[in-house]
Amino acid sequence: MRWGAPYSYRRRQDAVNDTSELAGASSSRVRTPSACARRDTECLASFIVESSLPDYSMLKYPGSLLAASAVYVAMKTLGKGEWNEVMEAHTRYTEAEIRPCANAMARLQRKSSSASLSAVHKKYSNPKFMEVARLPAPAGLGED
Repeated sequence: MRWGAPYSYRRRQDAVNDTSELAGASSSRVRTPSACARRDTECLASFIVESSLPDYSMLKYPGSLLAASAVYVAMKTLGKGEWNEVMEAHTRYTEAEIRPCANAMARLQRKSSSASLSAVHKKYSNPKFMEVARLPAPAGLGED
């Protein structure tokens, strides 16, 4: 079985968010206040996925689960929304299915500043990427 890349699933999720929040807009790239506010979620989810890719323990998760978990961790980090029926319908993952991968990602997010491969943390600490690497991991995730 072949798994899709995490970015393709995350982009699909972004499209779902654009469709639900920008209904009636002529383009999903129209910049409204809600679209601008979502950019931090997108940047943070990208950072979380990129931080997890070099970690060998994350290879056991399919790309779709990595992407869904990154969005989940980003939502929890930023305190934006809940994992609801719409998220489940579009990702085909329940919150219970996402939780183990999300916990692993949150642990990696906590260690990203001191990781031996720091290029991803450095990249996402830049203002161009809204300095999302500097955000603390969400409480209740990845805490053993």
